[in-house]
Amino acid sequence: MKNKVQGILSVLKYSWCLIVLIIFSPVLARAQNCGCTHSLVPAKGTITFDGNLQTPKVKPGDVICIPTGTRTRIIIKNIVGTAANPVIIQNCGGQAIISDAGTTASPISIVSSKYFKFTGSGDPATLYGIKVTGGSNGISFGGSSSNFEVDHVEVSNCGFAGIMAKTDPKCADPMSWRENFSMYDVAIHHNYVHDVQGEGFYIGNSFYNSIGPGTDTCGGKLAHGINGLDVYRNIVKRTGCEGIQVGSAPKNCKIHDNTVDTTGLNPFANFQNNGLQIGSGTGGMLYNNWMNYCPGNGIVCLGIGDNLIFNNIILNSGADTAALGIGIFMDEQSTADTLLGKGMKFINNTIINPRGNGIRIYTDRLPMSYILNNIIVQYGTNPEYLRKLNSSVNLTIQGNVFRNKLSDLMFMDTVKRDYRLRAGSPAIGVGVNASSHGVTFDFNNNLRTTPYDAGAFAYNPVMSISDKLGIEELPSTFFVYPNPMSFNAEELNFKFFLDEAAEVGIQSFDMQGKLQSELSTSYYKAGWNDVKVSKSYQGQAKGAMVFKLIKNGTIQDSQIVMMK
Repeated sequence: MKNKVQGILSVLKYSWCLIVLIIFSPVLARAQNCGCTHSLVPAKGTITFDGNLQTPKVKPGDVICIPTGTRTRIIIKNIVGTAANPVIIQNCGGQAIISDAGTTASPISIVSSKYFKFTGSGDPATLYGIKVTGGSNGISFGGSSSNFEVDHVEVSNCGFAGIMAKTDPKCADPMSWRENFSMYDVAIHHNYVHDVQGEGFYIGNSFYNSIGPGTDTCGGKLAHGINGLDVYRNIVKRTGCEGIQVGSAPKNCKIHDNTVDTTGLNPFANFQNNGLQIGSGTGGMLYNNWMNYCPGNGIVCLGIGDNLIFNNIILNSGADTAALGIGIFMDEQSTADTLLGKGMKFINNTIINPRGNGIRIYTDRLPMSYILNNIIVQYGTNPEYLRKLNSSVNLTIQGNVFRNKLSDLMFMDTVKRDYRLRAGSPAIGVGVNASSHGVTFDFNNNLRTTPYDAGAFAYNPVMSISDKLGIEELPSTFFVYPNPMSFNAEELNFKFFLDEAAEVGIQSFDMQGKLQSELSTSYYKAGWNDVKVSKSYQGQAKGAMVFKLIKNGTIQDSQIVMMK
């Protein structure tokens, strides 16, 4: 009898294993295709993944998969790879969504980890394979984490920063003190951050020269530096404060080929509404970036005095009339003379329509700074293209082209924001050779030849189809027209696309982030929808308005409408 029972149990056990394999074989196949060593399954609560507690333990070269599905929060810690074999954390089988609305935590938090890559490139059919929404900071890299890469991630609707990477000093954590820890070799690229209430990217501590708050009791501790930072090919749109802010990065810092559009919509304090900020203690290069509609200043550079800023396109700085509205503002803010460089260099930038100066420079402690080959178009009858703090600011100013009319420059197509040069432009051939300063190529990475042209684009009589015009566009799902709109217009039209039927509302804001009007929420079908509203819904604002499409309580897309 015993043998018969054991035989029956063996058959049942074998059959159950077959059932499990049949049910889960698609999941297992996808995991195998992704090369997963470990997997984080969807769950409603917080998922904590500790590399030291896994069986088998996480080792260099392992792949940690986040399968398609929705989770509320993920904490990852103690993940340690090597430079040659980093640990990969990636999506698998489609887009993985981490949504933690209404909390003050980060939906993704990675701490105490080193030599790893967090990537949304696990599914070739999905551009941003990891999507993070809600919480305070969308993704945070802290706990003395170092040597990491983050790419192909979309972050939106956060209470503060989209992506934060820093460890603030604390008395209880000696590894957070500058004398014990530096962050090395960080790459942040090909991400899309939008509709966040603070900075799009908050990288490094903002106060390199100041002791950390609350560290007085342990003698006052300074924040760590970042040695080796590369921030590139990111798209940042509609932020409450700066689009990209980098601080405490004194060595080998590069910020390039980013699109920053419509920042500083609702800053938490004065002077927090700029496009791109190089904070104190930061050196290196900033080039080939495109910035538009920054209520404060396009670029703020408070670096260590060795900064090279070139081939940037800066449009419409100073939508906020209470701000300075400068294209590029710079001031060295290092308190240690050993950190000061020999001079800042601002070369071959194109600055269009700043409300204030095109360039304002306060670097009176540096031996010599350079303003070379820039184009500045500042409207008005008495424009002040450049301003320096005082006579102690030593400058070399050569090869620049300053105009108060956009048409004078003979750009290719200003309506399409194409600022390449046409034949006959006064910017062609007037620049100085800047190769000795490290500028040898233009915004499209075309080689510059002598004589240099002014502005971000070198003149090319044979335009390439692969040339970038400036902004990197994402497919839009929301259109508002007419644009520009007259104050006397009787109707405003909205056209938007929904991938599924949903509750939709439309809100309008002025450029300072103040709500102007709100179209009552209604239920709309999947696909394209057309809505017309009367003037009473439009609100009134000078200069421009921002219309936001709200789907099921979450911002899906937005458009800027110029008022005339």
